[in-house]
Amino acid sequence: MASKFAFVGFALSSSTLASASASASASASASAAPKRSTDKGVCEFENEPLFPGYFWDPSCEIGMEGCLADGKNVGCRFCGGGDFTTPCPASSCHFPGGEPFVPYYWDPDCEMGMLGCWADGIHRQCRYCGEYPYTSIDCPELLSA
Repeated sequence: MASKFAFVGFALSSSTLASASASASASASASAAPKRSTDKGVCEFENEPLFPGYFWDPSCEIGMEGCLADGKNVGCRFCGGGDFTTPCPASSCHFPGGEPFVPYYWDPDCEMGMLGCWADGIHRQCRYCGEYPYTSIDCPELLSA
């Protein structure tokens, strides 16, 4: 039985996400060759996904789990949920107003109502930590941005 993930009034099964990723991969291959990963890149989604997370992974290659997430760039990778087992780094948080001064990380256990969750206002898994008023939330040893 496929698990369901609900957000903002929509529900997607993990198999639907995998199909969408495969479909994006196929259509990108048919229309134009996907861009090769570089050390620093940017995912180019027409509509930023709320779930699962995503990040730029220069080690991605065509056919690897979650790679080519945006259907345009091989290095754009889904992570942290559904059929995507790759853990999300803190860089999966996306702050439209710019980087915050408070540390943050990707916490797959975040839920609505938990202190520090929804830090970026987009992803429930993006969580503030370590500094007031989030001093009760320990930051992971390694934070990446």
